Amino acid sequence: MNADPLTTPEIAWPKVPPKIFVTEGLLPFANAKEFVFFRDKKYFPLLRIECATVNLSFVLTEPKWVPVEYQPVFSTADLTELGLRQEDEYVVLLIVNLNRGLEEATVNLTGPLLINLKTGAAKQVVPLNYANYSCRHKLLKEK
Repeated sequence: MNADPLTTPEIAWPKVPPKIFVTEGLLPFANAKEFVFFRDKKYFPLLRIECATVNLSFVLTEPKWVPVEYQPVFSTADLTELGLRQEDEYVVLLIVNLNRGLEEATVNLTGPLLINLKTGAAKQVVPLNYANYSCRHKLLKEK
C-alpha cells in the first residue's frame, strides 16, 4: 500500500501524548521512565520511543497491525494505577523486536505498554489472559 499514513483517513497514527512517563520503568530498565515519541512515515506503522534520561529506545506498534486476534484483559489494579476507567482513555502499544531484521521481527503480546492518553502515565503490563499469547509473536504474516 502506497498511501501516505499522515494524510489518509483510513490509515492513521495512534493517538499518543508527546511524552509518556513509565513510573516503574520498562523491563529490565527500571531507571528509564520518561520517553518521547518519534514518527517517520516511511516506517509506518512503527513508532519509536526514546528515553529522555538514558540512551535507550524502543520500536512500538499498535496491535491492529499484527496478524493475531489480540484481546488483552487488564487488571483493575493496573487500570486504577494509571487513572483509567474507560477504554477510550488509553492506547495499547506492543514492543517490537527487530534484532533479526524486519522479516523475522516479533512483538511482545504478553507485555504491552498501556498508556493513559490524558496524563501520559504508562506502564508495561501483563494481561490477565497472557497465557493466550506469545512474547515472540511474528510481526509479519508468514508467506
